[in-house]
Amino acid sequence: MGSSWIYIYFLVVSLITYLILWKWQGRSSTRVFGIVTICLIIYLGALVGLANAWYGKDSIASPHWFNDLGEWRYMDKLGHIFTAFTIVRFMYKVLKWANCKPNVSIWLGAFLGFAFMCSIEVLDSMSPKYGASVTDMIANACGTLILVLQIKVFSKVKLMPKFGFQFSPYAVFRPSMLGGTWAEQALKDYNGQTYWYSMGLKDITKLRFIPAWLQVSIGVGADGLLGGYENQWEQEGQTTTMLDVERFSEIYVSLDIDWEQLFAKYKWIRRCMFLANNFKTPLPTLKISTSGSIRFYWFYF
Repeated sequence: MGSSWIYIYFLVVSLITYLILWKWQGRSSTRVFGIVTICLIIYLGALVGLANAWYGKDSIASPHWFNDLGEWRYMDKLGHIFTAFTIVRFMYKVLKWANCKPNVSIWLGAFLGFAFMCSIEVLDSMSPKYGASVTDMIANACGTLILVLQIKVFSKVKLMPKFGFQFSPYAVFRPSMLGGTWAEQALKDYNGQTYWYSMGLKDITKLRFIPAWLQVSIGVGADGLLGGYENQWEQEGQTTTMLDVERFSEIYVSLDIDWEQLFAKYKWIRRCMFLANNFKTPLPTLKISTSGSIRFYWFYF
């Protein structure tokens, strides 16, 4: 049952994609159709891979919903916003490179990116441990709109969501949830993750002497999260309690670098900087915590 839902979802997404291309791009754009077909094949492979990794040997439940609003102090929602923005931006760049019409590039890129993110909700909806989340889908839509609105209004990205991570001391207490390896921790440990929003300092101040690549960045993070709502959990029939570990939200203020703008004159280097621009550059940072503490770091991710 689970596999059939996944393939049905993929077929619907593919059908809508080709209909958009047929109507707005035109039948003669063989390069565009070829690039989109390759993207859809990669998408199917990623979808099947996610399904196998998601379930393993677990049973598959009937599609259902799950309310996870408020879990992990909303850090998972910030993750959805960042990931949706990044995937949509990538698809927009690919379609633009394939000589898609401007409106097709942005709207089809938005559709494909949003559809891929919602694939996770399709998988979650069949998991006996979780369920599809309306708030996750709203976060996916927000990440998509952050890109679409900027392209439509400014014709470029001015506000750039970015990701930062450094290891926290909490994963060792709950490796099955927060990650047992460094790669797993980067994906799962919200205590080490920071979601940044960077914008050109020159755009803000309108001062000509400020280089276009220099940005100011506001980050959001958390600390002391060992469970979704509280630091108490059950595993293999045993309850573990660490309520003495306090849970905090954190705000960061820092500088950042727009690597694509820094190498704006060098076409191929600028294109290679697409990946680097998804991550916050470690620079001097001020952290303000809801615990009441204020701390300065010379370098923070």
